[in-house]
Amino acid sequence: MGASRIFRLALPFNAGDLPELDYVQTGDVVYLAHQDYPFSKIMRFGHTDWRWEQVQFGPSQQPPTGLVVTPTVGNPATPNSEPATYVVTAINNTLGQESRPTAPVSATNDLSLKGNFNTISWTAVAGADSYAVYKSDTGIDSIHGFIGETTGTTFVDRNILPDYSDTPPEGRNPFVGAGNQPSTLAMFEQRLILARTRNTPNGIWMSRSADFENMDSARPQRDDDAIALAIASGTLNEVNQIASMSDLIALTSDSAFKITGNNADGYLRPPAAARRIVGEGSSRIKPLILGTNILFWPATGEEVSVIAYSLEQDSYVTRDVAVFSHHMFRGRQVVSWAYQRTPYSAVWVVLDDGVMLCFVWQDDQDVWGWTRIVTDGHVESVACITEGSEDRVYIVVQRNNQRLIERMATTMWSDFRQACFLDSAIRLRAADNPLSVIKGLYHLAGRKVDVLFDGNAVSGLTVSATGTLNLPQPARDVVVGLPYVSRVETLPLAFAMEGTSQTKRQMVGKVVARIKNTRGMKIGTRTLFPVKERDVEPYGSPTELLTGDVEIPTDPAWSSRATVRIEQNQPLPMRITGIFLDPVVTQ
Repeated sequence: MGASRIFRLALPFNAGDLPELDYVQTGDVVYLAHQDYPFSKIMRFGHTDWRWEQVQFGPSQQPPTGLVVTPTVGNPATPNSEPATYVVTAINNTLGQESRPTAPVSATNDLSLKGNFNTISWTAVAGADSYAVYKSDTGIDSIHGFIGETTGTTFVDRNILPDYSDTPPEGRNPFVGAGNQPSTLAMFEQRLILARTRNTPNGIWMSRSADFENMDSARPQRDDDAIALAIASGTLNEVNQIASMSDLIALTSDSAFKITGNNADGYLRPPAAARRIVGEGSSRIKPLILGTNILFWPATGEEVSVIAYSLEQDSYVTRDVAVFSHHMFRGRQVVSWAYQRTPYSAVWVVLDDGVMLCFVWQDDQDVWGWTRIVTDGHVESVACITEGSEDRVYIVVQRNNQRLIERMATTMWSDFRQACFLDSAIRLRAADNPLSVIKGLYHLAGRKVDVLFDGNAVSGLTVSATGTLNLPQPARDVVVGLPYVSRVETLPLAFAMEGTSQTKRQMVGKVVARIKNTRGMKIGTRTLFPVKERDVEPYGSPTELLTGDVEIPTDPAWSSRATVRIEQNQPLPMRITGIFLDPVVTQ
């Protein structure tokens, strides 16, 4: 990382605009939407070549120029001579685009007579593979219907009847003018979905198929034309977010709606329609897609909701996956969250007080739970990025008046001497001589830190004001960072007996913990006892990790809520796969 540099790109947004800034990515392009700014995008052309620009809606393929219509009169003019108007479009097969039409040009002729015809010619345009010719028999301002296509720059009309079901695209840009900037984005079925302007908060606009920056549409509409609709529901529904799954789901401030193409084929095409599926509103926090589930933060309440399709009910249903953890959200707002699919299927949630929560969910196994993650700092946002075979978690956190970007350590380590169980940590490995002094710890200057060096854990060392730290002894593998304590407490005992165990005096008797690759763990009821670690390791060498069942003594204390507590306060691994109790309960 010594050669790494920060690349900065100037953008028009202020820090206060970021909570309302929505985005969606396709390849090396990220589209950005905010109600107070023109719709724009960031494009990546290289590691140090990033560009921002406003989006100009419309096809990039330009129409031909120099359109001329020359009538040929083989027979004398008759009273049946009528004007015919023509337009031509350019077709780019590589882009899958048809340009907007040329300005119409007319000629008068009696094409019903043999020998009479009109020759339409134009100047070729770059990128065009062919040209489509449209005709109107009713005037310049009328609709033009398709009469033919050619790869050349001339076309002869010998009284071809126009097909008015196939017309040229008309230029449209619904985002021009004050109050017409979109603020909600998504991708679905090769269309860019935009929604929620100040003037039309319930509006949804969809680009032409496979042409994200093109809102053009023909009359009548083609299947691949742009789509526009407004959700009519009896209330003023802002389209706060849009979720793309097998269906397109609009999450509004009042309810959730399924957007359909109003056809039996199932794909999205005009005209589109919206149907209410769930009567619960969503906030502006971007929803997360977890398999076949949509996780969203509701507009009101202290819950986290999931929308999923139920085969039993043959409809979408919603449920609260924080029903047992509402106290974690009381009086708080979610400001950022991200889904880490591997290795543990976890959702990382940042609250407005700087505390982070972790929601682990295995829906198919019906296993889920929430936990609080408190660090010495204020977490501001979180993101997950796939790196190799693992999703890595990044956070932006304020520590000591510094804003830091930190990446959570990998869980896929093979040697615990190089594993990291500290916050804001730095990991070093000496290639040659062992390290005695660690330099460059500027972000930890003056702080108390824990250190793991060659498998040995030590606490309470202080980093100097210049960012250096003296190790207790030279080491090759060193991890330095802020300490934290991991705590687990089981639920009170509850099992079947005469009556219920929860109303009886109870005591945890024997406790057996099943652990894997663990060291430094303490366990107990009131008093925490360390797990015996050293086995056959030579004196002076680091203790190896334990795997298997360990029996722990407990306090002989009666209680109406007997629980077992587990704690890890060292920078060492702890993995618990099971806890087994042999309780004593009075009758």
